Amino acid sequence: RHRLATTTVSGALLGGAGDVVVQHAAASSDVDRTAAFFIFGGVLTGPINYRWLDFLAAASRSIAPQGGAASLAAKVALQSTVMQPLIYLPSFYLTNALVRRWSVAEAAEHVRAEYADTLRRLWLFWTPSVCFAFGVLPLRLQAVFFAGVGFAWNVVLSAYNGAGPQRVASVTVSQEQVRGV
Repeated sequence: RHRLATTTVSGALLGGAGDVVVQHAAASSDVDRTAAFFIFGGVLTGPINYRWLDFLAAASRSIAPQGGAASLAAKVALQSTVMQPLIYLPSFYLTNALVRRWSVAEAAEHVRAEYADTLRRLWLFWTPSVCFAFGVLPLRLQAVFFAGVGFAWNVVLSAYNGAGPQRVASVTVSQEQVRGV
């Protein structure tokens, strides 16, 4: 009945909670960072995803009126080529820049240092989840599934992107050291 309000509030809470988990584990506290995750979760999961999911359903019916695998492929393709790189990540960086009061140069540095790796993580994390939800789960269970997966993704997003380019660089160095490079 109140789908937009419910998804907005739950998205905000899950976004903020994902960041709080990571900061608690790191014994740190950055209120602006948590506020950015909270606001991003509410804005993206609420009004943006609310409209996007309606668009996605209509577009997949238009592209693949027979439904089935073709419809699933259309949804995944649109999610991966439009939503994630052109709406989701720009919204994430814009929200962080505004809430955390980054300069234009700081915001550009975050995008330069993080965008490509974050998009790869996003695809690796969300593509199987989207395929499972749209391909297997009944509609009535998709929201609950996406809420749980969304919380886990917010933890990943916060762990890799919450602290900024320095965090991404240290993670990369650590992975190279493990590989013996």
